[in-house]
Amino acid sequence: MGEKNHLENFSNDKRIKGGVNSTCKLCREVKNLKLSHIVPKWAYKAMKSEDNGRISGHFPSLMQIRILQDGSKNYLLCGDCEQLLGKGERYLQKLQEGSADDREFINVTNQGDYYTGIDYDLVKQFILGLALKAHYATAPPFHGIQIPIQKHISYIRKNILHENSDDSKMLIYAIRFISTNPSINVKSLVVPFCMLNEDGVYTFTILMGGWEWVLIIYENKKTFKNPFYYPSLKRGELSYIPVGNIMDHRMFTKEFKEKKPLTFKEIAKIQHKYK
Repeated sequence: MGEKNHLENFSNDKRIKGGVNSTCKLCREVKNLKLSHIVPKWAYKAMKSEDNGRISGHFPSLMQIRILQDGSKNYLLCGDCEQLLGKGERYLQKLQEGSADDREFINVTNQGDYYTGIDYDLVKQFILGLALKAHYATAPPFHGIQIPIQKHISYIRKNILHENSDDSKMLIYAIRFISTNPSINVKSLVVPFCMLNEDGVYTFTILMGGWEWVLIIYENKKTFKNPFYYPSLKRGELSYIPVGNIMDHRMFTKEFKEKKPLTFKEIAKIQHKYK
Protein backbone atom coordinates (compact mmCIF):
# COMPACT_ATOMS: atom_id res chain seq x y z
CA MET A 1 0.00 0.00 0.00
CA GLY A 2 3.03 2.29 -0.24
CA GLU A 3 4.40 3.91 -3.38
CA LYS A 4 4.76 1.54 -6.32
CA ASN A 5 8.51 1.86 -6.65
CA HIS A 6 8.89 0.43 -3.13
CA LEU A 7 6.92 -2.70 -3.97
CA GLU A 8 8.07 -5.88 -5.59
CA ASN A 9 4.80 -7.81 -5.53
CA PHE A 10 2.13 -6.24 -7.69
CA SER A 11 -1.21 -7.79 -6.74
CA ASN A 12 -4.68 -7.32 -5.33
CA ASP A 13 -4.84 -6.65 -1.61
CA LYS A 14 -6.46 -9.40 0.42
CA ARG A 15 -9.53 -8.45 2.41
CA ILE A 16 -8.67 -7.79 6.06
CA LYS A 17 -11.39 -8.01 8.65
CA GLY A 18 -12.07 -4.54 9.98
CA GLY A 19 -10.25 -2.86 7.10
CA VAL A 20 -6.89 -1.10 7.29
CA ASN A 21 -6.01 2.04 9.23
CA SER A 22 -3.79 4.21 7.03
CA THR A 23 -3.70 7.47 5.10
CA CYS A 24 -6.48 7.88 2.55
CA LYS A 25 -5.00 8.63 -0.87
CA LEU A 26 -7.64 11.28 -1.57
CA CYS A 27 -8.40 13.25 1.62
CA ARG A 28 -4.95 12.48 3.13
CA GLU A 29 -6.45 11.78 6.56
CA VAL A 30 -5.59 8.71 8.61
CA LYS A 31 -8.78 6.67 8.59
CA ASN A 32 -10.11 3.17 8.19
CA LEU A 33 -9.58 2.32 4.54
CA LYS A 34 -11.94 0.27 2.41
CA LEU A 35 -10.94 -2.32 -0.17
CA SER A 36 -11.48 -0.24 -3.31
CA HIS A 37 -12.20 -1.47 -6.82
CA ILE A 38 -9.90 0.53 -9.10
CA VAL A 39 -12.48 0.54 -11.88
CA PRO A 40 -16.15 0.00 -11.03
CA LYS A 41 -17.26 -3.58 -10.54
CA TRP A 42 -19.79 -3.28 -13.37
CA ALA A 43 -16.95 -2.77 -15.89
CA TYR A 44 -15.96 -6.44 -15.44
CA LYS A 45 -19.43 -7.82 -16.09
CA ALA A 46 -18.85 -8.78 -19.75
CA MET A 47 -15.39 -10.18 -19.02
CA LYS A 48 -16.69 -12.40 -16.22
CA SER A 49 -19.60 -13.67 -18.32
CA GLU A 50 -17.10 -14.98 -20.89
CA ASP A 51 -15.14 -17.10 -18.42
CA ASN A 52 -17.56 -18.64 -15.92
CA GLY A 53 -17.46 -15.68 -13.56
CA ARG A 54 -13.66 -15.41 -13.59
CA ILE A 55 -11.35 -12.69 -14.87
CA SER A 56 -8.38 -13.68 -17.00
CA GLY A 57 -5.56 -11.18 -17.28
CA HIS A 58 -2.42 -11.28 -19.42
CA PHE A 59 0.29 -9.03 -17.97
CA PRO A 60 3.45 -9.11 -20.13
CA SER A 61 5.28 -6.70 -17.78
CA LEU A 62 4.84 -9.24 -14.98
CA MET A 63 5.41 -12.22 -17.31
CA GLN A 64 2.22 -13.74 -15.91
CA ILE A 65 -1.29 -14.79 -16.80
CA ARG A 66 -3.58 -14.49 -13.80
CA ILE A 67 -7.03 -15.89 -13.14
CA LEU A 68 -8.99 -13.78 -10.67
CA GLN A 69 -12.45 -13.94 -9.14
CA ASP A 70 -12.91 -10.18 -9.07
CA GLY A 71 -11.53 -6.97 -10.53
CA SER A 72 -8.44 -5.08 -9.35
CA LYS A 73 -8.69 -3.99 -5.70
CA ASN A 74 -6.44 -2.21 -3.20
CA TYR A 75 -6.84 -0.46 0.13
CA LEU A 76 -6.71 3.17 -1.02
CA LEU A 77 -9.67 5.21 0.19
CA CYS A 78 -11.66 5.87 3.34
CA GLY A 79 -15.40 5.28 3.37
CA ASP A 80 -16.29 8.94 2.77
CA CYS A 81 -14.01 9.22 -0.26
CA GLU A 82 -15.29 5.90 -1.60
CA GLN A 83 -18.83 7.29 -1.49
CA LEU A 84 -17.72 10.54 -3.11
CA LEU A 85 -16.15 8.78 -6.11
CA GLY A 86 -18.99 6.28 -6.24
CA LYS A 87 -21.37 8.99 -7.46
CA GLY A 88 -19.42 9.42 -10.68
CA GLU A 89 -18.97 5.68 -11.15
CA ARG A 90 -22.70 5.01 -10.81
CA TYR A 91 -23.42 7.85 -13.24
CA LEU A 92 -21.05 6.33 -15.82
CA GLN A 93 -22.79 2.97 -15.50
CA LYS A 94 -26.13 4.53 -16.46
CA LEU A 95 -24.50 6.50 -19.28
CA GLN A 96 -22.58 3.57 -20.78
CA GLU A 97 -24.56 0.49 -19.81
CA GLY A 98 -27.99 1.87 -19.09
CA SER A 99 -31.21 1.49 -21.03
CA ALA A 100 -33.04 4.39 -22.64
CA ASP A 101 -35.00 4.74 -19.38
CA ASP A 102 -31.75 4.87 -17.38
CA ARG A 103 -30.43 7.65 -19.58
CA GLU A 104 -33.72 9.47 -19.39
CA PHE A 105 -33.46 9.23 -15.58
CA ILE A 106 -30.11 11.07 -15.69
CA ASN A 107 -31.48 13.51 -18.33
CA VAL A 108 -29.21 12.33 -21.13
CA THR A 109 -30.37 11.95 -24.73
CA ASN A 110 -28.42 11.37 -27.90
CA GLN A 111 -28.80 11.57 -31.63
CA GLY A 112 -26.04 9.54 -33.19
CA ASP A 113 -22.71 10.78 -31.84
CA TYR A 114 -24.14 13.88 -30.18
CA TYR A 115 -25.23 13.78 -26.54
CA THR A 116 -27.15 16.37 -24.58
CA GLY A 117 -27.46 16.56 -20.81
CA ILE A 118 -24.20 14.83 -19.86
CA ASP A 119 -23.20 15.90 -16.35
CA TYR A 120 -19.66 17.13 -16.94
CA ASP A 121 -18.87 17.43 -13.24
CA LEU A 122 -19.76 13.80 -12.52
CA VAL A 123 -17.76 12.63 -15.55
CA LYS A 124 -14.82 14.74 -14.39
CA GLN A 125 -15.11 13.32 -10.87
CA PHE A 126 -15.09 9.82 -12.30
CA ILE A 127 -12.04 10.17 -14.56
CA LEU A 128 -10.01 12.15 -12.03
CA GLY A 129 -10.85 9.67 -9.28
CA LEU A 130 -9.90 6.73 -11.46
CA ALA A 131 -6.62 8.35 -12.50
CA LEU A 132 -5.75 8.96 -8.84
CA LYS A 133 -6.65 5.42 -7.77
CA ALA A 134 -4.71 3.98 -10.72
CA HIS A 135 -1.66 6.01 -9.72
CA TYR A 136 -1.57 4.42 -6.25
CA ALA A 137 -2.89 0.97 -7.21
CA THR A 138 -0.55 -2.01 -7.23
CA ALA A 139 -3.07 -4.48 -8.64
CA PRO A 140 -2.64 -5.40 -12.33
CA PRO A 141 -3.31 -3.98 -14.87
CA PHE A 142 -2.79 -0.70 -12.99
CA HIS A 143 0.66 -1.56 -11.61
CA GLY A 144 2.29 0.35 -14.49
CA ILE A 145 0.19 3.52 -14.18
CA GLN A 146 1.78 6.55 -12.54
CA ILE A 147 1.40 10.32 -12.49
CA PRO A 148 5.04 11.47 -12.50
CA ILE A 149 4.46 15.18 -11.75
CA GLN A 150 3.44 15.90 -8.15
CA LYS A 151 1.72 19.12 -9.20
CA HIS A 152 -0.67 17.07 -11.35
CA ILE A 153 -1.54 14.79 -8.41
CA SER A 154 -2.34 17.82 -6.26
CA TYR A 155 -4.39 19.36 -9.09
CA ILE A 156 -6.43 16.16 -9.43
CA ARG A 157 -7.03 15.82 -5.67
CA LYS A 158 -8.11 19.44 -5.24
CA ASN A 159 -10.53 19.21 -8.17
CA ILE A 160 -12.15 16.04 -6.80
CA LEU A 161 -12.50 17.56 -3.32
CA HIS A 162 -13.76 20.86 -4.76
CA GLU A 163 -10.84 22.72 -3.19
CA ASN A 164 -10.02 23.97 -6.66
CA SER A 165 -12.65 24.18 -9.40
CA ASP A 166 -10.17 25.32 -12.06
CA ASP A 167 -10.35 22.84 -14.91
CA SER A 168 -8.69 25.10 -17.47
CA LYS A 169 -5.63 22.82 -17.61
CA MET A 170 -7.50 19.60 -18.39
CA LEU A 171 -9.37 18.09 -21.31
CA ILE A 172 -11.74 15.12 -21.20
CA TYR A 173 -12.77 13.03 -24.18
CA ALA A 174 -14.79 9.87 -24.75
CA ILE A 175 -14.87 7.38 -27.61
CA ARG A 176 -17.30 4.49 -28.09
CA PHE A 177 -15.83 1.37 -29.68
CA ILE A 178 -17.23 -1.40 -31.84
CA SER A 179 -15.35 -4.43 -33.14
CA THR A 180 -15.19 -5.72 -36.70
CA ASN A 181 -13.32 -8.74 -35.34
CA PRO A 182 -15.85 -11.26 -33.97
CA SER A 183 -13.25 -12.67 -31.56
CA ILE A 184 -12.94 -9.34 -29.70
CA ASN A 185 -15.72 -8.24 -27.38
CA VAL A 186 -14.97 -4.58 -26.69
CA LYS A 187 -17.15 -4.60 -23.57
CA SER A 188 -14.92 -7.20 -21.95
CA LEU A 189 -11.76 -5.08 -22.25
CA VAL A 190 -10.31 -3.17 -19.28
CA VAL A 191 -7.18 -1.41 -20.51
CA PRO A 192 -5.51 1.54 -18.72
CA PHE A 193 -2.78 3.64 -20.27
CA CYS A 194 -0.73 6.68 -19.30
CA MET A 195 1.89 8.83 -20.95
CA LEU A 196 3.99 11.88 -20.14
CA ASN A 197 5.59 13.86 -22.96
CA GLU A 198 8.55 16.23 -23.03
CA ASP A 199 6.29 19.28 -22.51
CA GLY A 200 4.86 17.95 -19.25
CA VAL A 201 1.55 16.91 -20.83
CA TYR A 202 0.09 13.94 -18.95
CA THR A 203 -2.43 11.62 -20.61
CA PHE A 204 -4.43 8.95 -18.81
CA THR A 205 -6.92 6.71 -20.59
CA ILE A 206 -9.17 3.87 -19.50
CA LEU A 207 -10.89 1.56 -21.96
CA MET A 208 -13.77 -0.20 -20.18
CA GLY A 209 -17.24 -1.37 -21.06
CA GLY A 210 -16.71 -0.51 -24.71
CA TRP A 211 -15.94 3.17 -24.07
CA GLU A 212 -12.55 4.84 -23.69
CA TRP A 213 -12.25 7.87 -21.44
CA VAL A 214 -9.32 10.21 -21.95
CA LEU A 215 -7.90 12.72 -19.47
CA ILE A 216 -5.24 15.20 -20.57
CA ILE A 217 -3.53 17.56 -18.11
CA TYR A 218 -1.16 20.21 -19.40
CA GLU A 219 0.77 23.20 -18.04
CA ASN A 220 1.45 25.46 -21.00
CA LYS A 221 -1.17 26.20 -23.64
CA LYS A 222 1.49 27.59 -26.00
CA THR A 223 3.37 24.31 -26.23
CA PHE A 224 0.34 22.02 -25.92
CA LYS A 225 -0.57 20.14 -29.09
CA ASN A 226 -4.02 18.60 -28.88
CA PRO A 227 -4.07 15.11 -30.47
CA PHE A 228 -7.86 15.22 -30.99
CA TYR A 229 -9.61 16.81 -33.93
CA TYR A 230 -12.95 17.19 -32.18
CA PRO A 231 -13.98 19.25 -29.11
CA SER A 232 -13.56 17.95 -25.59
CA LEU A 233 -16.46 17.57 -23.18
CA LYS A 234 -17.60 20.90 -21.72
CA ARG A 235 -19.94 21.80 -18.90
CA GLY A 236 -23.45 22.50 -20.21
CA GLU A 237 -22.57 21.97 -23.88
CA LEU A 238 -23.47 19.41 -26.53
CA SER A 239 -21.05 16.47 -26.26
CA TYR A 240 -19.59 14.73 -29.28
CA ILE A 241 -18.73 11.07 -28.54
CA PRO A 242 -17.77 9.33 -31.78
CA VAL A 243 -17.64 5.61 -32.59
CA GLY A 244 -14.36 3.93 -33.51
CA ASN A 245 -13.31 0.46 -34.59
CA ILE A 246 -11.28 -1.24 -31.86
CA MET A 247 -9.03 -2.72 -34.56
CA ASP A 248 -7.82 0.84 -35.27
CA HIS A 249 -7.01 1.41 -31.59
CA ARG A 250 -3.40 2.42 -30.87
CA MET A 251 -2.75 -0.77 -28.86
CA PHE A 252 -2.98 -2.77 -32.10
CA THR A 253 -0.67 -0.52 -34.11
CA LYS A 254 2.97 -1.29 -34.82
CA GLU A 255 4.00 2.30 -34.03
CA PHE A 256 2.51 2.11 -30.54
CA LYS A 257 4.07 -1.26 -29.77
CA GLU A 258 7.49 -0.01 -30.86
CA LYS A 259 7.27 3.41 -29.21
CA LYS A 260 9.80 3.76 -26.42
CA PRO A 261 8.71 5.41 -23.15
CA LEU A 262 10.65 8.29 -21.63
CA THR A 263 13.73 7.29 -19.68
CA PHE A 264 14.00 7.89 -15.92
CA LYS A 265 16.46 10.69 -16.65
CA GLU A 266 14.06 12.37 -19.06
CA ILE A 267 11.16 12.06 -16.58
CA ALA A 268 13.32 13.49 -13.77
CA LYS A 269 14.13 16.49 -15.96
CA ILE A 270 10.42 17.12 -16.66
CA GLN A 271 9.56 16.68 -12.98
CA HIS A 272 12.15 19.31 -12.05
CA LYS A 273 10.80 21.71 -14.69
CA TYR A 274 7.19 21.44 -13.47
CA LYS A 275 7.69 21.37 -9.69
